[in-house]
Order: sequence, then C-alpha cells, then structure tokens
Amino acid sequence: MGRGRAGLTWDGNPRVKPPFGAARINRNARHADQLAACVLFNEQGGAPYDLLTGTRLTFTSASWGVNARGLMTVYNGSSGWAALPVNLSGTDKCTLIIDATWDAFANNDDLMAEYTPNQNTNAGSLIVDANGSTGFFALRVSQGDAATYNGGNFTRPTAAVPHTYMFTFNRDTGTALGTFAWVDGIAQSMTQAEAGNVTGNFANNTLYLMCRGGTALFGAGKLGRLLVYSGV
Repeated sequence: MGRGRAGLTWDGNPRVKPPFGAARINRNARHADQLAACVLFNEQGGAPYDLLTGTRLTFTSASWGVNARGLMTVYNGSSGWAALPVNLSGTDKCTLIIDATWDAFANNDDLMAEYTPNQNTNAGSLIVDANGSTGFFALRVSQGDAATYNGGNFTRPTAAVPHTYMFTFNRDTGTALGTFAWVDGIAQSMTQAEAGNVTGNFANNTLYLMCRGGTALFGAGKLGRLLVYSGV
C-alpha cells in the first residue's frame, strides 16, 4: 500500500483516516465508500479540486495565504467564496470535517458552509453558521419550507487561530437534536435551538463555503481541508 499526501493512502481507492472518537462513522463500511468529497486547500495553483472526482471548485475572489498550519485559502468576508457539487441524496446523515481559521466572530450570520444555495428555501439542506445571530456557533438541518429546522448551538472557540472542526448532521432524529460538533477533537456542549421534525435525505446539490449561494453572508477566514462523509 502506498502513502500519498496529507494522510491519504492508496490501495486502489483513496482513503482518509476516519474522524476521531465520537464521530461514529459506520465502521462496518469502508471509509472510501462513505467519503463523498475530499478537498485540500493547501496546494497552491489554480482552483482547489475534489481529490475523489477531480472536479475543480468554483473559487471566486479568494486568495492564498498561510496560518500556523501552513498554506490555506483566504476569504475576505466581502466577496470571496468557494463551492463544490456534492451528491448526498442517498443519505439522511452526513459529517463535515473542516480545517479553518475564523478571523473574528460576530452575530451577523456570516457562514462557514451551507449545503444548497439557501437552507430556507431548499429541501435537503444544512448550515454551518459560525456567526450565529444569537451569539453562538450554530448548526442546522432544514426542510426547506422556511419553517422546519433542527439543530443546536455551541460556544465559539478562539478566533484567528486554526481549528479542526467536525460537524455531524442527522435528518432522522424526529424532534430530538440532530446536530453535533467537535473542535480539535473535543466534543462540544450543544444546546438545542430548533426542534423541528426534519425528514428525508439530503439533496443532490452544491456545498457553498464562506457564503450563502455566492451572493451574501460572506465569511472571513482561511480554509485548509474539507472532508464530507455520507454518515455520522
């Protein structure tokens, strides 16, 4: 078995070391079978791409920079964003792992990630709202009817330093909490903020990073790695 860059191994299929501890990725399935997207933003030269498919990300008004972990992509909080098509329509559960530095927290709903252009109007959505308007880091899944949401909030970590975030989203919990978070391997205490009965699988859509649909809620910070798993 050969070993590639950034923890990837190769034995006929790309594989990534599974998330730590309590992520509860289904250990009965090969991790490659659950990996839906893998993007390394720390390789300069053209738009980043999904290592699984070779698909280039939409990469707009973003640039390259460094933080304590090395080369990353930089988003200015006013016009920079990225996006990648990801098909999650075969599952009602998923996990995102994002290496990110968030410049400064505020209460203006600027986003780290959103699946679909707008969770309020698109079924099968999820959202990672680093600048939640209530003063917390907010995670949600939504029905897309502007009324039915499920998710929780957790205390924001230190801004302006790199963190590894892991978020799990489950659309099959009824009114019980369906979102959880780990920061640098530590489970976060989640407070349920929405208790809607969200149902059905995720969409076959686009994962937007540091924005809403490429038009609003632009996040300011840096990204270094993105993994999307079709499971929790």
